[in-house]
Amino acid sequence: MRSVERNLASLRGIPSLVWGPGQQRRLEMILRHTKLSYKTKLSRALVNGCGVGQYAFRIVPYFHQVVGIDIEPAYLDKANSENQSLALSCAPCEQLPLGDETFDLILSHEVLEHVQDDRAAMEEMVRVIRPGGYIVLFVPNRWFPFETHGFYWDRQYYWGNIPLINYLPSAWRNRLVPHVRIYDKQSLCLLIHDLPVQIVSWTHIWPGFDTLGTIWPAGKQLFSRLRSRCEASPLAFLGISHFLVMRCIK
Repeated sequence: MRSVERNLASLRGIPSLVWGPGQQRRLEMILRHTKLSYKTKLSRALVNGCGVGQYAFRIVPYFHQVVGIDIEPAYLDKANSENQSLALSCAPCEQLPLGDETFDLILSHEVLEHVQDDRAAMEEMVRVIRPGGYIVLFVPNRWFPFETHGFYWDRQYYWGNIPLINYLPSAWRNRLVPHVRIYDKQSLCLLIHDLPVQIVSWTHIWPGFDTLGTIWPAGKQLFSRLRSRCEASPLAFLGISHFLVMRCIK
């Protein structure tokens, strides 16, 4: 990875650049928990931190309009070059250039950990969601055994999946990984405290093992069964991400 790409990855992470089984599974979870259907299109959806538009493209059939917001112009250019059905804007999540109570669904997929102020970003989503609308969050889980965003050592950034860093005390962990947040149940509860939202579903998602499935295609079903069993067991808390679905009650 080149130095420019490393710097961008450290600040923003790497968005979903391709569509694989892991992304498809997350999409199906979103559809199931928010009851989206081709037959009853809703008015508008917002993908808040849309990256290159992979998830935004896939929810187009369920809405009359899908809006994508991202802070990186290069990501938006790529999204627009591949599909012009989206309404795209470049803006920070903490200052959405959108009207109050505008959307039926907001998806924030692995984004809040990167923003400057996650509480302000959360408040903005609440501002622009309609009463009864859904806010769907995916954020990294502190108890996953690997830090997937790399770390800093002696001012040098190292990209990769680093084991056990997130198990360190917060002060130590944040010195090694100052560029990205991590969430446990308590910190997520604080994030949404006093906001007019009702939790519909809150689970932990295990990795999709897409790369392992590519290396060993015969093992895809085995990995799928392993993931499902882990998510249904006491080991669920070790998943890679929180999946949180909320409904606006303002």
